[in-house]
Amino acid sequence: ASSKVLAVQGQVLPATNIDVMLWAELEDGEKIFGESKISESKKLISRIGYLPENPSALPSALESIKEADLIVLGPGSLYTSLLPNLLVPEIVDALLKSNAPKIYISNLITQPGETDGLDVYQHIKAIEKQLLNFGVKTRIFNAILSQVKFEKSPLVDYYQSRGAVPVFCNKEKLISEGYYVLQAPLYSRKITPTLRHDPRRLARAVMFINKKLKKFLQIILLIILPFKAYALIEVDITRGNLDPLPIAVSPLSIDESSKKNFKKILDKENIGAEISSIIENNLK
Repeated sequence: ASSKVLAVQGQVLPATNIDVMLWAELEDGEKIFGESKISESKKLISRIGYLPENPSALPSALESIKEADLIVLGPGSLYTSLLPNLLVPEIVDALLKSNAPKIYISNLITQPGETDGLDVYQHIKAIEKQLLNFGVKTRIFNAILSQVKFEKSPLVDYYQSRGAVPVFCNKEKLISEGYYVLQAPLYSRKITPTLRHDPRRLARAVMFINKKLKKFLQIILLIILPFKAYALIEVDITRGNLDPLPIAVSPLSIDESSKKNFKKILDKENIGAEISSIIENNLK
């Protein structure tokens, strides 16, 4: 399904080859067993799990994560398609070890029975809450791709009449908490009986984010590696203009000669004046 949505070719690998059963604990404490019954529930879901717990990962899935240049989570049913992948500890560990950019793609509309009333912020927080159950406090998915505000249409009205509404993206709130957010028109322009992501539009948006995140990584490498980590650069890649800007520089022991060489690198690589001034001010 992901290959079709993103208009790419490849193989589909399960997170585990163990025979497991998905369960969900609802807000009122009730537990439901089985994917289909979870989807049919009309109550808010608190957490999910597998029986048996902590199944082993498929080795080829771990290898694919290790070799990946880009990792994408979504689109798909939050509690019955996406989060179950994060119930496999080895998968989570592999994601943490990977240096590849990681993007969460939000659904276009809510899913009755699973994500009623949830916005993009609540979707990403549900993912982080699930990871916290494994003791993972590190944010894995820093980049978010979401649909721009929908225009009024009979198709959107139809879905709303059935209890599904467009997933709202509070971009400012997400940015304020350190996420990189891109909103774009992602649904198909063609009139279809279902509201789905357009593969070409989605693929272009994913590649755009990947390019921007790679640019961020290149700046980090240019600054840190030539000087053997004389300075630790923290970068905010969440600003609305999509361009990375350093927010702090922690200088280690840097002599005057190293400072001059550092500034030469900034000039040579055409790193913006604003970036240069922030770095230079912190190196004084």
